[in-house]
Amino acid sequence: MELYATHIVGMTKILVSYPLPDKWFEKVREIEDVDVVKATEEEEILEEVKDAEVVFDKQISLRAFRAADELEWIQSPYVGVDMLLIDEVVESDVRVTCARGIHSSQVSDHVFAFILCFAREIPGFIENRENRVWEERHPFPFKPLMELKQKNLGVVGLGTIGKEVARKGKCFNMNVLGVKKHQEDLEYVDELFTPKELDRVISRSDFLVLCVPYTPETKDMIGEKELREMKDSAYLINVARGEVLDEDALVQALRGDWVGGAALDVVDTEPLPKDSRLWKVNDLLLTPHVAGSTPRYWKRVYEIFRENIERYKEDKELINMVNKEEGY
Repeated sequence: MELYATHIVGMTKILVSYPLPDKWFEKVREIEDVDVVKATEEEEILEEVKDAEVVFDKQISLRAFRAADELEWIQSPYVGVDMLLIDEVVESDVRVTCARGIHSSQVSDHVFAFILCFAREIPGFIENRENRVWEERHPFPFKPLMELKQKNLGVVGLGTIGKEVARKGKCFNMNVLGVKKHQEDLEYVDELFTPKELDRVISRSDFLVLCVPYTPETKDMIGEKELREMKDSAYLINVARGEVLDEDALVQALRGDWVGGAALDVVDTEPLPKDSRLWKVNDLLLTPHVAGSTPRYWKRVYEIFRENIERYKEDKELINMVNKEEGY
């Protein structure tokens, strides 16, 4: 049981029900004119949420939401808020904010780690080292190493992460094709398309990067049809959510050489089951949902939360507001 305070009458009560590291929880407690309580077990949460105006968590149970008589705002420590947006939350007046912007640097780095591994055949050279094979990969007769200059980089989803992927793509002199639901002029994007024009990006991309939020519209957006539309030399990279990609179709695509390869930082079921077929296919890079990892993560989350707490106290518009209907 982790209860740090009883409610102080006349102060804004904040319930931290996510296991926020102690260092950063204590910093939240130091903010003036707020009463901050930490409770991470369901029964504790049900008791403490009754008079809480603010909840800090990645999700909220239906029981807890129904018990939260004073709730006005939920702050997520993550960018994705699909676990928070239960029907009752969406239909209510409760505001939801996220940690948008904290991932763009490191996730885009991770994307280019994948891209460079494929372009320069790094996995093959690692395998050669393990087998003590010295193989100079000149263009012929071996598979040539690729340069990124003038290659087509398709970026599906141009939020903060997608925009940074696009920017780094231009640093490598790539041609950036972007897909965005709401059209606007974007720096670093050479050609911009709507989701209905996704096939035009898929068929031209040498590297197709998925950066979309997980919503009903993006579920299984890449399936057999889309994978068959890709170049047989192209690479698919998913740093969005596992659910946006049909994994069975991907396995089929890799085994059938429909695509050159794929890299996944996210999968449908995490941790990935030991009997998953994804472990057994070639030309697939896997990392365990770590693209967003950085020593600066909680500092950035705290800064967003603190800014929003100050805005909430002053009745100002919160930053990183989520459109609950659209899901991001």
